Amino acid sequence: MVGGHLFFLQDKIGLLDKIGQKKIMSYLISLLFFLWAFSSPAFASEAGFWQEAAFQDIPLRGPSAAVGVVLYNHGTDLHNEQHKLIPPPYIRLLAQGGWDVVKLARPRAVDKVQRAENAVVSEIKLLQRRGYRRIILAGPSRGGWLGLMAATREPVFAVIAAAPGGYGVEGNGIQRSLNEMKARLPHIKPGTRVMIFDFKGDPRSDKVGGRGGLFRQLLAPFPSVIIDRPAGFTGHTSSMNGRFARVYGACIRRFVEPSPLPAGFSCNTTSGAAVGDDLPLPPQLGLKERWFGIFPNGDARMIVITQRENKTAEIVLSWGTGAVGKPQRKAGWVRLKCTREAETTSCPRAGGKATLRSGEKGKLAYVWRETRTQKESLLVLERLP
Repeated sequence: MVGGHLFFLQDKIGLLDKIGQKKIMSYLISLLFFLWAFSSPAFASEAGFWQEAAFQDIPLRGPSAAVGVVLYNHGTDLHNEQHKLIPPPYIRLLAQGGWDVVKLARPRAVDKVQRAENAVVSEIKLLQRRGYRRIILAGPSRGGWLGLMAATREPVFAVIAAAPGGYGVEGNGIQRSLNEMKARLPHIKPGTRVMIFDFKGDPRSDKVGGRGGLFRQLLAPFPSVIIDRPAGFTGHTSSMNGRFARVYGACIRRFVEPSPLPAGFSCNTTSGAAVGDDLPLPPQLGLKERWFGIFPNGDARMIVITQRENKTAEIVLSWGTGAVGKPQRKAGWVRLKCTREAETTSCPRAGGKATLRSGEKGKLAYVWRETRTQKESLLVLERLP
């Protein structure tokens, strides 16, 4: 149908050539191709699949302006259409960092593993024809699996796979996924960067005693990073929230920078406590005790206890720029004078009250109660070294 439109335009604009309007033809054909290539659900490699922009509020920059393109492949679910969900915050960080992000939508009714893999391969070829020089395949679960498998068939810049698995956990699905990865991962195209996250509490990993060692062995020839069951993240969907993006988002962005990957590259973090350095603190602060925690949406708090006596205490409360992937607020800090009673420290401030309580395993519970709504939020803090 698009070809018919092009010929129609050529016929009409041919009449205008006589009066010096040749540029109109070139402009309109280019415009029509752009709209078709980036928005037409009909241009899908397999029936029932289609490609679309991942974020409605972040326009695609195009091959010449973007760092590259991320082809996001969502997971699958027996009951919910995953293609309707917005990609997780760590993918949004890539979009904010200059990458175009498109999503391959795969409705459940047609989302068979081999058909989906063929579709991803076809989408890679399409993105190459559009002019993208760097292509990242990223996604959780089956989406991450599809990225790894497609990278054995077409050259791409990088693959980011979170809890990859192609066949679910029923029957022999876990073993089948494992067997196929053993057979195919060594055949990923040379030079591809590969980052894999695996999480405790995920049957895909727990049932086989962890897959980190296997991934490292299979991917030894490639520039790769394997984050194996990191502390503070439990369950198959651990990559989908803002907390994951806050802890690993910066490392992921560094991993896919166009410059050569430094030797021995690693994320150097296994928990949220390792990323508290970006929260502001007053100068010349006597650091006695530092406690840090991250809300599920990626918002963060740090408590620094600067003075502690029998019935009183003084702390610095520091906060970050807010939920990951959302409009940012200004980071800041405030000094608070507190009263102590048994294991509880109460710290009034404008708009509410912060309460600190000793928790299990040496952790600190931070509770904020807003005066106007009486709404409470709880955050468990870990002590920083």
